[in-house]
Amino acid sequence: MSDKIQTNKNIIIYDWLSFSTKIHTVEQIIKMIGLSESMFQDIYGFYGYNKRITYEGVSILYDGHTSDMGVMLEMSGQGCRTFETLGNGNWESLFELTKHWQGSKLINISRLDIAYDDHKGILDIEKISNDTEAGHYIA
Repeated sequence: MSDKIQTNKNIIIYDWLSFSTKIHTVEQIIKMIGLSESMFQDIYGFYGYNKRITYEGVSILYDGHTSDMGVMLEMSGQGCRTFETLGNGNWESLFELTKHWQGSKLINISRLDIAYDDHKGILDIEKISNDTEAGHYIA
């Protein structure tokens, strides 16, 4: 019964988050999201970073090709679920941090995907599509 109720409920979830920071270390990022260093494994770098550690969709990239790149946190959809279930799941804390430092250019959000599972037909997809095609949005 609860499964049926759950599928009929509209749900908003964060489904991807990427940001870079020039004021945090890899260790601070791991602590910030509530995971343990021992969970992560080293893999190849990406996005101009020479090094990356990853665990279940959470990647922390560091040692950039240029000294001003800082550290990057990237959480895919799977990484967001990992953050919520195995980490501290504290989205408010992450957003407060990025909001506080955003104007200083010391932290930069490069991607934030928000998913809205509309099971009740609240969103007018045709209107959203038309508005998007007409450029009625802020980038």
